[in-house]
Amino acid sequence: PFPAIVDNGPSYGPTRSASVGIPWKLLWGASPQRGPKGANDEVLRKLREWLKLMGCSFTVRIRGGPLEGMRWVATSGTSFIRGSYESFKTEAYQRYVEAGDVVYDIGGHVGYYAVVASVLAGERGKVFTFEPRPLNIAYIKKHISVNGLANIEVIEAAISDCSGSARFESRTGTGTGRLSVGGDLEVTTVVLVDLIDGSR
Repeated sequence: PFPAIVDNGPSYGPTRSASVGIPWKLLWGASPQRGPKGANDEVLRKLREWLKLMGCSFTVRIRGGPLEGMRWVATSGTSFIRGSYESFKTEAYQRYVEAGDVVYDIGGHVGYYAVVASVLAGERGKVFTFEPRPLNIAYIKKHISVNGLANIEVIEAAISDCSGSARFESRTGTGTGRLSVGGDLEVTTVVLVDLIDGSR
């Protein structure tokens, strides 16, 4: 059996993203859950998501932290670019992920921990990142491509207790989505242990 480190995703919600030429309150001032009927908020939420997706082509250099100097999509969150995202968990990765390790990143978000693990595990290591949300998948793939990372495999699915499909709630933010009966997206589900057994 190969060594494995499992991460269960971000411990709190996403950082607000910067925008250019779009009024801040229009994009970020309202929560999707507010309002008597929520119709206008839902339109704004979809507009925000579309603008983020369109912004995937614009990358900047990370200014600090373990990924300093690497390129990152500007609309995915300013704390990633500052190098200050979840410093406690980042330090844990730096302590425990070693060259040659296999890492399972469950709930890949925008790919931050997958990229950190990729750098630490090196060419002999492998990172499997699981993410069902299309916007986050676009971020992850962009971060992989612009940084030339060959040891990350993106699995476009959510981890569950059975393989198939399920509803996924994405209206809570890019870092806090979850499987939910009333979710707004239909996503693929896979069983982690089945994938591990199949790769041995």
